[in-house]
Amino acid sequence: MTDAHDVLDRVGEAVFALDAGWRFTCCNEAAADLLDRDRDDLLGAVMWDEFPQLARSRLPDVLHETVADGTARSFTMAAGDDRYAIDAHPDDGGVTVLLEERDPGAAGETASEPVGDGATPDASNGGGDRGERHPGAATGAEEWLDATTDATAVDVLPAALLDRVSDAFVALDDEWRFRYLNGSAEALLARDREELLGRVIWDEFPETVETQFPEGFYEAMATGDPVAFDVYHPPLGTHFEARAYPGPDGLSVSLREVTDRKEREREVERYERTVEAAGDPIYTLDADGYITDVNRATVEFSGYDRDELVGEHVSALIDEEELTAAEDQLRDALAEGTVGTVEFDVETRIGEVRRCEATIAPIPGESGFDGTVTVLRDLTELRQREQRLTVLDRVLRHNLRNHMNVVMGHAERLRSGVDDDTLVASAEKVVEVAERIMSLSDDARRFEDALKPDAGELAARPIEDIEWGATEVAKQYPSADVTVEAPDDGLVLAHDSVTLAVQELVENAIVHNEGTTHVDVTIEREGDPGDGEVRIRVADDGPSLPGTEREVLEHGSESPLEHASGLGLWLVNWSVTKSGGTLTFKERDPGSAVTIHLHWPADESDGRVRGESTDEPTGEDAGDDGRSVTHVGDDAGRGRRP
Repeated sequence: MTDAHDVLDRVGEAVFALDAGWRFTCCNEAAADLLDRDRDDLLGAVMWDEFPQLARSRLPDVLHETVADGTARSFTMAAGDDRYAIDAHPDDGGVTVLLEERDPGAAGETASEPVGDGATPDASNGGGDRGERHPGAATGAEEWLDATTDATAVDVLPAALLDRVSDAFVALDDEWRFRYLNGSAEALLARDREELLGRVIWDEFPETVETQFPEGFYEAMATGDPVAFDVYHPPLGTHFEARAYPGPDGLSVSLREVTDRKEREREVERYERTVEAAGDPIYTLDADGYITDVNRATVEFSGYDRDELVGEHVSALIDEEELTAAEDQLRDALAEGTVGTVEFDVETRIGEVRRCEATIAPIPGESGFDGTVTVLRDLTELRQREQRLTVLDRVLRHNLRNHMNVVMGHAERLRSGVDDDTLVASAEKVVEVAERIMSLSDDARRFEDALKPDAGELAARPIEDIEWGATEVAKQYPSADVTVEAPDDGLVLAHDSVTLAVQELVENAIVHNEGTTHVDVTIEREGDPGDGEVRIRVADDGPSLPGTEREVLEHGSESPLEHASGLGLWLVNWSVTKSGGTLTFKERDPGSAVTIHLHWPADESDGRVRGESTDEPTGEDAGDDGRSVTHVGDDAGRGRRP
């Protein structure tokens, strides 16, 4: 078919066909030019004899795999300083190849991927000129590489060759009528080619008038030069790379569907914009630890320009000893393909040493590991603040307790050694205040032990532990009337400190109430395990909490002028927050109620997670529906107050 010949010779892509004996059976002018041979000299010649350097590349293996399993493949390959995109399509024991020169990149080759996978590998894994077979060549490859003696050369007509490839090829005359379509174009347009031949493209596909096709086609015809352009075709929802090649009597067009590639490019662009805009330093390393990319925050943090960092080994920023220790910690995590977190010092350009937390994830590649991506978080101020607070906490608590012991000793002596009622009252006031300060110091130590990072984690814990804690603190105040009602069993998702938090609420309700205190502690569940909640309600009939105390409970905030009177309610807030819960406050008449809302975990099979409670509550009665009711106090037998 003359039109198929015209299309084949006009298009810019190099196209050639090989038979089962690896002989050229067809080739267009672009292929002859690219291979630097006369087309007539190539036809019938064995490829590996004509181009022995290619026999030492990845190409023989890929072509053999294509023929062997009948699956088309796309891959990129470097030859010297040039780089090529290659499509290989099997047919009748042979193979048709489309070869297109790409912009020069890193020398090397990529492993082939079936076209149907939508993967177009484009990363280099080494290369350059080689004097021996590519190490990836299959064992015994010479057997098929040289299997040409018994094969019979069969000429492939241009039309048959074009029908093998996945790209769509179309020929239009100078009045925009179809003169030729290959099989891929027929499938793409969903029209029989015989039906379209002789018809005007704009009449048959009027929606294309609103795309980039007319502009590209007219430009090629007007200038007489090939034109390449991208097209988005809304009716098909697809992106194309289009190339229009003008001739004396019309236009030859090649179309390559690149929708998946465009989507990947957009994803990469979105990722790059996100990384660049991130406030934390982010950088990538290759498998040997050399920096391959950095974001703006890394440049600002380190003080180095981007060009100064890219290509340098990461040891330019991180001490090698710490780097080795970090690598040891990360080895197991990276081997499993998970994220690892380590801490190390980073030295900036001006010599400042910053303590950083690094979250490091592996970058998967064809070899299994292509490097890492690291997100840094500057911990310098945090660690310095923690150190200062630790020193202040130790010094203040130690000195506070020692000095308060001295104050209390002298106040006791003063109280017992004078007869003046006024002086005795003053001494008693000193003792009272000193005891409060000592209690505050004890609270600080208790809270620190309960809330420090290694004091336990969020886990499913027995509800009865909280019930037991509320009962135990109530026993310390026999004049109070405390009722604790809870389910007989079950779990709550909470931090270790949540029992202390409930105890603090109970104690706070008792000590801030004049006269006989009545406190109700109710633990109940709503919903179902996994998505329900456990509510712990502490209600009393005493004075309402001041507004500043409520702010601490509900919002965890205070001001220099308006603040809570102690640390107890801060403990409650911190504990509930650490447990992933919330707090609500409600006024009553009389009194008020504080409710802790926690998650009801799905696993109800184990009634205890850590530690067995050895002390059993006293005065416990069986509830009506699998609940226990415990009364503590002088009037514990009176039952719960309404």
